[in-house]
Amino acid sequence: MMMRSELHPARAISAAVLFLALTACARDDATAPKGLSTVGLSDNVPVIVTVTDLGPLPPAGRTARANGINNQGTIVGSAFTGGVPGKFVAFSRTEQGGAAPLTGTLGFESSEANAINERGDVVGTRTPGPGVGLVWTRDGRVVEIPEMTIAHSINNRGTVVGASISGTAVLWTERDGVRNLGGFFALDINESDDVVGQAAGPSGARAALWPRAGALVLLPTEPAVQSSAATGINNRGEVVGFIGPFFNSMGFVWSEQKGLRMLATPPGLFSHPEAINNRGEIAGWLTNGGSSGVGRAVMWSASGRLVMLDPLAPGAASQAFDINDRGEIVGSSASADPNDAHAVLWTLRE
Repeated sequence: MMMRSELHPARAISAAVLFLALTACARDDATAPKGLSTVGLSDNVPVIVTVTDLGPLPPAGRTARANGINNQGTIVGSAFTGGVPGKFVAFSRTEQGGAAPLTGTLGFESSEANAINERGDVVGTRTPGPGVGLVWTRDGRVVEIPEMTIAHSINNRGTVVGASISGTAVLWTERDGVRNLGGFFALDINESDDVVGQAAGPSGARAALWPRAGALVLLPTEPAVQSSAATGINNRGEVVGFIGPFFNSMGFVWSEQKGLRMLATPPGLFSHPEAINNRGEIAGWLTNGGSSGVGRAVMWSASGRLVMLDPLAPGAASQAFDINDRGEIVGSSASADPNDAHAVLWTLRE
C-alpha cells in the first residue's frame, strides 16, 4: 500500500481491469458475500431497491460501467466496443435521449468519462500514451489538459481535479491553467473548491483535504500507521474514504464538526466508499478481500445504515461509484452472462 499505483482508487483503475475482476467473479457464488440483509434508511423501515440495466451502450459491445451522475439524472461512463482490438469509449446517457459517445471519443484509442457537473460538463481521460485529462464542455467542445493524465472530478465553477503526468495532485481551470497541489492525486472537489485525495504523511500515504481557504490537512484516520485515501467530499465538507490496502480497506466518513466515523461493515468483509451526496448518503462497495474478491454495491444512509444494492444476477459482483442528491446511484454489475459487466442505475424508496 505504499506505492501510489497500488493505492489508486476504483475510478482510477483501468476499466479493463475492473471489468475483468467483475466478470471473473460473477458466478463465484461460493465466495460471494452472504448473510447480509437489506437495512432500512430509517429505523424499521424497509427499502425497495430497483436495479436498472442501462442496456447496450454505443458504439457496440455489452460491457460498460457508469462512473458519474448529476442531479438531472445524466449518467456518464465508459463502454467497451468488443472485438480485437477493442477499445473503451466515453459515453453520456439521459433518460430521454439514451446513451451516445461523447464528442471526439471515436477518434481516441480509448476514453473514459469519470464525472459530470450540474451544467453538463464532463471530465475524464483519453489514450494513447500515459493518458490526457479531458473536459467535454456543455457547448460541445473537447478541452485537453496535457498536464493531467486523468481528470477525476469537476464542480459547477468548472474547476477540475485529477492527477498529473508526474504523479501529483493537480487542479485546473480554463482561465488559470494547472496548479500543482502536491500530494499524490486529487479525486473530488465540492462547490467551495475544497479538494480531497491522497498525500504523503509522516507514516505513509494519507487521506488528504486541500481546503480552498487553507493549507493541506491530513485527515486523522486511525490507525495512523495505515495508508488511507479520501475519495469524495460534499458541499457540507463531509469527506469519505478508506483506510488500509485498496482491496482490504475499511471505509470512513469525516467532518470537522463530528470527526472520524467508521462506516458499518459486516464482519469478515471490507468496505470502500466512493462518493457522498449533499444529504450525507454514501455510495460504494463491500468485498471479501483481495484483488480477486467479489464486490457488492452498497449505500450507507446519512444515519449510517447499510443498504445492499441488488446486482443484475444473484451472486454477481457489483460496485457503486457515484450518488446524486436524489439518491440515485450508478456503477457496474456483472450479469447473468459471466462475460458481461453492465452499467447500472440503482434507485431506492421506502
